[in-house]
Amino acid sequence: MTKSINKWVMKYTLICLLATFNIFVYSLIGLNYEAFSKISHYPTSTPVSKTELDTTISMLQDQLIKQRKHNNSEVSLAVQSEPKQIATKHLESQQKKLKTPNSELHTPNSYLVVPKINLITPLFDTPNMTTEEALEKLEKGVISLKEFIPPYRTGTNLILGHSSDYLWNNNPYSTIFTLIPQLEKGDLIKIISADQTHIYTIQETAITDNALTNLPQVDSKHQLVLSTCWPLGFFNQRFNVIATPSHPEKKELGVRL
Repeated sequence: MTKSINKWVMKYTLICLLATFNIFVYSLIGLNYEAFSKISHYPTSTPVSKTELDTTISMLQDQLIKQRKHNNSEVSLAVQSEPKQIATKHLESQQKKLKTPNSELHTPNSYLVVPKINLITPLFDTPNMTTEEALEKLEKGVISLKEFIPPYRTGTNLILGHSSDYLWNNNPYSTIFTLIPQLEKGDLIKIISADQTHIYTIQETAITDNALTNLPQVDSKHQLVLSTCWPLGFFNQRFNVIATPSHPEKKELGVRL
């Protein structure tokens, strides 16, 4: 009798464990459906041609140039027509507008382009923002924790983006970095600004903890790191793509690459 009861308990426990596991798996996939869907369709999606990519980059640079001219003209008018203290208030109000989602001046500092995975996304510098403000920017693209460092200067550019998010957050950029684990050594990364394109070559990938402990230092002078939560649906580790500068192409305003 006792053996029969123990056998029944073990069987019931096993069924419960399997049911719990199935619920966990289906919940994980369901809550992060968009991310898993993107992975399942890769690389069947049609890659962007070089011509299409160059055209898109040209359009993005035009936008950044127009925005910079617009900002500069407003600052110039303010300085010419108002006392210095009023001009200072004007600049402060402009900075506040940049943090307002519905503002026309709410534009990125640059764009991140990764051709292999058809990724083109706004890149925001967030050196003086609060955590809450930085999280808001992650709903509009990817972020750099400090002002972008050009390749000819020493330092590391750390760029963060979401790999997955819950469905109810309704964030169009929640899976922007879902496919970066598909990147390999030799693939290119481009940073597009108003007057320049910086090109990086991926050297390696690495999985670290959230604090980026033991993140490889591929280049002692300068490197760029794309980082996102890993694995999908979890937040205790990060997947990192590490790249170094490769013949960055400089250009003057109005001259296309």
